Amino acid sequence: MIGSQKSWDAMRTRLESRLSGLTGLPHCVLTGRGATAIWLALKAFAERVPERTGVVIPVTLCTSPPAVVIHAGLTPVFCDTDPATGNLCPKALSKLLAERDDILCVLAAHLYGEPADMPAIAAACDQAGAFLIEDSAQALGADGIGTYGDVTILSFGHTKIVEAGGGGAALTHDPVLAAAMQRKADALPEKSPNVSAWAETYRSTYYAAQSVWDRSPEAKEWVGAVCRAEPGLYLYRLAEGQTGLILSALERLDAEAAGRRERAAVYDRAFAGIGTPLKRTGAGVPWRYGLMLPEQHRDAAAAVLREAGIDASCWYPSCTRFFGDRGQYPGGEAIERGILNLWVDDRADKARIERTAAIVSNVLTGAAANGGRQYG
Repeated sequence: MIGSQKSWDAMRTRLESRLSGLTGLPHCVLTGRGATAIWLALKAFAERVPERTGVVIPVTLCTSPPAVVIHAGLTPVFCDTDPATGNLCPKALSKLLAERDDILCVLAAHLYGEPADMPAIAAACDQAGAFLIEDSAQALGADGIGTYGDVTILSFGHTKIVEAGGGGAALTHDPVLAAAMQRKADALPEKSPNVSAWAETYRSTYYAAQSVWDRSPEAKEWVGAVCRAEPGLYLYRLAEGQTGLILSALERLDAEAAGRRERAAVYDRAFAGIGTPLKRTGAGVPWRYGLMLPEQHRDAAAAVLREAGIDASCWYPSCTRFFGDRGQYPGGEAIERGILNLWVDDRADKARIERTAAIVSNVLTGAAANGGRQYG
């Protein structure tokens, strides 16, 4: 038992050191998942400034960050995104922060693997006296992540750039903040055996709601209800066995990042004149190849690609209505209506990418590749 504990402690230290080296942030707190790390940061911020309770969340995001805001006893405050990138819009953020004095923290996600406009976002946070989280769950390996945030979040779960089956981390320059997060992390339970069942409840609820929410938008609130009901879905410690899996997966990071950038460039060439790709600066590591299509053709393009055995998704829907916010967010709504995500992992070779482009082009011109079926 003593030897096992020493081995576990050594493995944790190796992983913490590796993640600190990747981000340049000296203090690392390991967690069961990225959402857990966000919760730890929020709880530590709230101890410092308990009179502030609002947490700014970009509308283009998955439901986990707003859910853990609620589980931290705080209030999600949604902010519009830039439809050219899918990331938090600095102008919308500055306007929101000027109108409110209750904002504890801003969460800026580097969505689709592309760093958000952190200089502008950090300047707005500094002026408002708000903490800043860099959610880098989709952007591990991108240049400059962790430069601006009070805390930077990493994740190694399903679909992430480095996928190890789970695990996350919160990293910071601040030793006092790190100690506060570590104390809270140590008090968390182990991952519940019910997590798989809760996750399946979430998935089944999500897809049931998706089937009707175009005509009944209130159906999205079914999803938010599941998020609120099961804190154990988000909040747990890193399992001992996960540490070695993450370390092993990180050995692939450089090759994975290079491969994704190369395949995104192939997509750029294949899709020249077809749709509008999300803006990329070259600093990011593409999580997916994001392509904006005319909304009257987007769903048809995704369906025909799937029929052809090619992975495609339409994430993310604006997450506001899942949590009862019915405001207008034109940037996030444009992403919801137009985004088509194409995979950039090693299955996407040149032939597959060119076939994908041909299928999408045919949909946009009105004739699908599978037998001339008409769309649009």
